Amino acid sequence: GYCYWLSGAGIALARLLGLGKILMYFLGKGFVFLGYLAVGFWSIRLMPFAKNLIFLVYLLPISMQQATSFSYDTTVNALAFLLIAYCLHLTFGVEKLCPKHWIGLIVLSAVLAPCKVVYVLISLCCLLIPRKKAQQNRHYYLGIAGTFGASAISLLLFQASKIHSVVSDSHEVALGGTNYTLDYFLHAPSKLIGMYVRTFQEYGDFYFTSMLGGKLGRLDIDIPWILILLFAVLLLLSVVPKQGERFFFSTWGKFWLCLICAGVISSSMLGIMFDWTPETSLVIEGVQGRYFLPVLPLLVLITRNRTLTLQRDISRGMIFTFTVLHALTVLWAFGVIVAR
Repeated sequence: GYCYWLSGAGIALARLLGLGKILMYFLGKGFVFLGYLAVGFWSIRLMPFAKNLIFLVYLLPISMQQATSFSYDTTVNALAFLLIAYCLHLTFGVEKLCPKHWIGLIVLSAVLAPCKVVYVLISLCCLLIPRKKAQQNRHYYLGIAGTFGASAISLLLFQASKIHSVVSDSHEVALGGTNYTLDYFLHAPSKLIGMYVRTFQEYGDFYFTSMLGGKLGRLDIDIPWILILLFAVLLLLSVVPKQGERFFFSTWGKFWLCLICAGVISSSMLGIMFDWTPETSLVIEGVQGRYFLPVLPLLVLITRNRTLTLQRDISRGMIFTFTVLHALTVLWAFGVIVAR
């Protein structure tokens, strides 16, 4: 419900002022977009390194499409990016943790958890925080336990019935036929693995392009592959460190990021399968790449290493190129719409 508070506030204000339906529509969207930008400002500010990464992810074509709509994905994306930035801030940017740091982490995790069930896994980023940064060991363990506990309680309060119905109930799906259930795969786990493999073989390129904005609108506006590829190159360049930077993930840290990303992606697909895919299908239907957008910063950060470094700052050139790519994307989308 609170994912729609900003849009609701804009609509309510427009009604109070008697602005009419058109202005009410844009004021509702405007409030959402301003909130999205405000959270983005704090996300970039909190990032201890690779600030360009958050900037680029925040303004990708698919991110902007969601941010200028009434979709609750706008709130989900903003909170996910903020939680990632805050966890990295505590991991690399804070010398000693105090109670206010743990409270911020607990509140953010609790607010994100009920928005979409699978993104509760992002709160696992808190385990990247070194134990030595806590004033005492018990403070560290209480903070971690509080983060997980708040996420779990928030999830159960808002989403328990939905989780139970999705994984347990058999019902008709939009594509025809009945859905898969959890009980089915508990008796045949190998079939679940096979479905994942076949799904990535068939839809892997679609997930990649649609995660960056290759499929806009209702998946009916195709953006050229070359533009999407260039967006991906900019994302990879955004995490390349300059010479002398000292913030890097350990091998264990990168492994943990891989697990979080794999957990979010596989859980997203599993949820869609239970709710959307008919049991006659050999692949998981209904999944879009934008569902993986909240963990995109983590996916890109995994590539950060000490081997490849920059001798000078390329931020200006990167942002200029990003702006040009955005302009070309808008022009292409406009051309597709006008040609209909």
